[in-house]
Formats: sequence, C-alpha cells, structure tokens
Amino acid sequence: MAYRPRRGVLRGFQQAWRARPVSGTMPQLYSGHTIPNREPRPSMDVSAYTTLVQSLGFGKKLPQATYILAPDERDLPKELADVVVRLRADLGLGSDFNVLKFSHDGGVSFLRYPDFRERPHPPELAESVRASLVTGKVSRLRYGSDGNPPILHRKELLVAPGDSDAAAWERLTEQEESAGLYDQPEVIGFKSVWESLLKGKGLSYRGHDLIEAETGQSVEPECVPDPIPERRTALFRTGLSKPIRLALDAGLLRAGMSVFDYGCGRGSDVEFLRDLGYAAIGWDPAFFPEQAKTRADLVNLGYVLNVIESPRERLDVLREAWGCACESLVVATLVP
Repeated sequence: MAYRPRRGVLRGFQQAWRARPVSGTMPQLYSGHTIPNREPRPSMDVSAYTTLVQSLGFGKKLPQATYILAPDERDLPKELADVVVRLRADLGLGSDFNVLKFSHDGGVSFLRYPDFRERPHPPELAESVRASLVTGKVSRLRYGSDGNPPILHRKELLVAPGDSDAAAWERLTEQEESAGLYDQPEVIGFKSVWESLLKGKGLSYRGHDLIEAETGQSVEPECVPDPIPERRTALFRTGLSKPIRLALDAGLLRAGMSVFDYGCGRGSDVEFLRDLGYAAIGWDPAFFPEQAKTRADLVNLGYVLNVIESPRERLDVLREAWGCACESLVVATLVP
C-alpha cells in the first residue's frame, strides 16, 4: 500500500536525487530531503551508509539490515542520527515508531511495536514506514489485520549498552533457549506459531519471566558451555532437512555436485552432506557469518524467506541466492 507523506517530502527526495550528477556506478544517498529553493544536503554513497550502520556497537544484525530500538541520537554516528531526525520530522512520525531498521540497500524504516518495553515477549509489529534514501520512495504497511502479525525476538540485541532493561530481557531469552523455543528459528516469526509453541510446552509469561503455566514456577536458564556441538549432534541424528531430502529424491542433487546452504543455521545439513561425499558449504548471519557466500551447483534456501518481514528484502535474498546457483535453487518456506 502506498503511503503519502507530508507535502514536499517525496518530491524533495527526488529533487535531491537529481540535483547532482552521479559519478561511476555507485548510487548516491542523501542524508536528508531537499526543501524547495534550498541546496541539497551532503551526500554519501551506499558503501559509506552501510559502513556507518555496520559500525554500530549494538543492534540485531541480519543479512540485509540492522534493527535497533530507537535510541538517543547521541548513540548513533552523527551522519546516521541526522538521517533519522530529519526523516522522522519530514514523515510526521512520533515516538511510537520505536524501532529503526537500517537496510543495506539505503532504506530506513520506522517500525511501530506497541508496548515494546512493557510486553514480555515477543513484541508484535503493528506498522512500518520505509523511506529509500536513493529513490525517495516512501511506503507504509500495517500488520495484524489477520490476527497473526510478525513478531520480534531477542529484544536485548536492539538496545544500546547500559540499557536498564537489557539484563532482564537477556535472561528471558536464556529461559526461552533452555525451554527449546528457539530450536526451529525458521518457524517462529509469527504470533500464531509462537503461541502454539508456548501452549504445546505448557509455558506462559509473568512479566519478563518465562514460567510453567500449571505450577507458576520460573523456567531456569541452563548453563551450557558450548551449545552448538550438542545441537549439531541432535540434528545430525534426525537426518537431512526436508528440502534437501526432496532435492535428492527429485534428482536435483546428484553425486559429485557442490551445495551452498544459504542460511544454514547451525550447519546440520552441511555436515550431513559432507559425510555423504558432497562438497557442501553453508553461510548463516548468526552462526557462520565469516563464511563467504559462494556459487554452487545447488543452492538451498530453506526456511529463510519466512523469517524476513520485508517483501523487498525477501526479493533481495531470493535474487542473491539465485545468483549463487549454477544449476538449481531449492526454496522452502513455511506459511503460518
């Protein structure tokens, strides 16, 4: 659904875009819109903008974007703070748009999560307003009309160091991990799935405390020195994921082929495929961010798109995965 900002905002972005010639092939970003009859504000290219975002010492960092709880502007680099302040004013957005999303393609989104601090977990996305600093296009989306909005996990990652609520939120995340609520991260991006998972495990919330619904006792976080090998072993015993099994059954994955698992999680498919003799590599923003994305005969994009809230970002990831595929791209998603 298109969103009409206050008069002159969109036109101002477009004027700023046309105001100067762009040298080379790098698209240009402007740190604010151009008010009619004024000079365009200073510009920075996409690389500079991305560098600023990546320099943040906090935030929930995903492959295509970084999310933060709207901070005091002093917690941001000055250039980035200027972007946020000017956009918020130009678009007429109040403090209820309390989460910022910095997309690596030059987009800045203001997300509205009602009662972010007060609600235990997870906050529900009610509305988003996105402005492209490259094109000037502004769009607005509302969520939850079907009663099943996208939800946000691991709140503590979004706040600046020293936040008074971070410790309580981090403990809640540890409780949820201990209860196995994050065992399948590809399925927990929507409210209905999360509530079903809680009900199935007999769990509930009391403030920012995860409790057993029947007894009211708190779930105690487990101290596991290195949970990754244990999790890999458990997933190894269950075998390959369904998308990879179907690829084998359909003859898309054959002996001697290479495999790139885009969004591989803890890497169970990669390990299993290597044991079967395939040249398999996996990349994941949380577990294997240092692994380069590479071309392969078959690329697996399994249960990745359904955890990305932005349709534009889903398309970007799909295109990137397609670009890595020499022969076949396997895409699997879950619909709540």
